[in-house]
Amino acid sequence: MSSPDDHFIIPQVTSENTLFEFKDKKPSRQASNENMDPEYFLHRANRFDSYDEEKDANPTHASHPNGYQPVTSVYPTGDPRGPAGDCHMGNFGALAILSFAVVTSLLATNNLFLPDKPNNIIFPTALVFGGFAQVVAGFMCFFRGKTFNGTLFVSYGSFWLGNGMMMHPGLHTAYDAYTDKHDLDIANAYYHFVWAIYTILNVGISMKVRGGNFLLTFNLFFVFCTLFLEGFFYTTGHIVILRISGVTAYLAAIGAFYSGVVDILEEQGVELPIGVYKKK
Repeated sequence: MSSPDDHFIIPQVTSENTLFEFKDKKPSRQASNENMDPEYFLHRANRFDSYDEEKDANPTHASHPNGYQPVTSVYPTGDPRGPAGDCHMGNFGALAILSFAVVTSLLATNNLFLPDKPNNIIFPTALVFGGFAQVVAGFMCFFRGKTFNGTLFVSYGSFWLGNGMMMHPGLHTAYDAYTDKHDLDIANAYYHFVWAIYTILNVGISMKVRGGNFLLTFNLFFVFCTLFLEGFFYTTGHIVILRISGVTAYLAAIGAFYSGVVDILEEQGVELPIGVYKKK
């Protein structure tokens, strides 16, 4: 005799014709209207969580099929290991902007204090931290839906990857193609001018893009100034212009350091002013 809480009655079959009798006979269910909802049987057939007998016998329990609630996590609420907790990916923008700040400050130091000396010492940082790390962080920003940030970081990370390779004495193959220093300076000039034009384009975008702020515009503007002045230096050959580019590079690096601190502290609930533009 079945109890009122039974949902299925499994037919008794003999061992000789188990396969055929089980196939021909269909399990019957009670005529009660309590469990006539087809979705109830769908949940019973496809559920992925488990019920113990106490829960199954109590139709008012929160986990009972009549009040079916999917299990969202095996961890307690607030545990950062599971979806119910605070688990999320970190802000890759902080890494990217700080890597840019470090390598730009090294360039600024070389341009301002050692303008007539080689900058080969920057090679490891430019290639690995300012270049590779920034490119990787930029692609991760794309995955998080931050198109403009990803574009900036991949762009300037690639710039520093290229510059880093040219800083190494054994990788000057591109320079060997030029017959004299004048041709090399002209090539360096238009190379920096093109990057300066690209940067001023991003300056304009930073004032219109959603989430744009004064700090971002500030950083990009002084990056533009640095690139333009370096291109101008290669055109004229005046050391004083290269020294001025060192000052503008320092300003860009200071702004980038501040941006990185803002991104890190934001996760800790600390907000620092960045001058967010108010959109109409």
